[in-house]
Amino acid sequence: MKEKATIQQASKKTAPNKNNISPLPTKEIIQTYRLTLARGKFTVHERRIYYKILEAVQSMYLGQKLKGTLKIKSDLFNDQVIAFNVNEILLPGENQHHSRIKEALTSLLKKYITYEDETQWLGINLLQWARYNKGGEIEIVLTKMFREALVKFTGGYRKFYVHVAMKLTSPYPMRFYELFSNQAGVMEYKISDLKKMFGLEKKYSDPKDFIRRVVKYSKEQLDEHAIYSFDYKALPPRGTKKSIRFYPYVVKENIYKLQDEMELLDSALSPLTLKTLTKIEFTTAEITKNILLFINAEFHLSDVVAHIVTIHDRGEAKQIKNKKGYIINGLKKELQKTGIERFKDLHDFKPTGATN
Repeated sequence: MKEKATIQQASKKTAPNKNNISPLPTKEIIQTYRLTLARGKFTVHERRIYYKILEAVQSMYLGQKLKGTLKIKSDLFNDQVIAFNVNEILLPGENQHHSRIKEALTSLLKKYITYEDETQWLGINLLQWARYNKGGEIEIVLTKMFREALVKFTGGYRKFYVHVAMKLTSPYPMRFYELFSNQAGVMEYKISDLKKMFGLEKKYSDPKDFIRRVVKYSKEQLDEHAIYSFDYKALPPRGTKKSIRFYPYVVKENIYKLQDEMELLDSALSPLTLKTLTKIEFTTAEITKNILLFINAEFHLSDVVAHIVTIHDRGEAKQIKNKKGYIINGLKKELQKTGIERFKDLHDFKPTGATN
């Protein structure tokens, strides 16, 4: 059964069609694949509000503790109100632009999702209402169906670190970050599809302008701020279709920008990996010392926790004294099996054939 879904701006015209979250730790969120590919133009403040919505809904469904000023309360009619301080969506040094916040909320109130398959077409508004208390608090109530759509993972999902996404200053690197987070393989997109995804159908008629102003600019932002970025290569046209091949990779330097060790661990590793290593009695310092190896294992191995447990149990059976060293060497061997000649560091695993 084919399914299409789209985020669209409500208007008098008939809107076109096309294109979810999950658990993990403190600052990592999961977005369903259909919403990752959703069409629609977002401003940077709309995208940041959207991330706070994802974070709140994920925490609510998983029973996780809310971070910062984010909270969920009920109104008189038992609707769940998502509330957070406006500073949660502003970078240091950004002023509280009341007009921009109101514009972002107004635009989100007009957006909706459509789903379509062989039997039905369904349209879902995102928000019931939104309020901006100029003292600093934003309040939002989602529609019930949109809240449910956010946690439907039947079409797959993308996992990314929300605190990294919030640092980006344009919606385009935000979208690329969602697309390429935790992705190790080469990916290819038609320029026309990317323009639809980003709400840029009427801009950049020359593909070179799109590559320069959107793709190249996004790569530069991700290289500077994100754990994941990409290289790219414009492909020769196939008829009238022009495509770009992308090569996602991990940016080693940005891992070290995170200030303290626990911030590094929470941001760089999934909570399940972190919990498994801690249970095996790896200390914070030991995990940090080998952080590149563990991130690489998450990046290249299909189920890193299963690999760690298997190696650990094998060491127990052999009565290995240095169990942690055995696990580290075992992971290096598993990485070598994936085609990596030798373990160096994350930046050395960047795919070849791409142009900067």
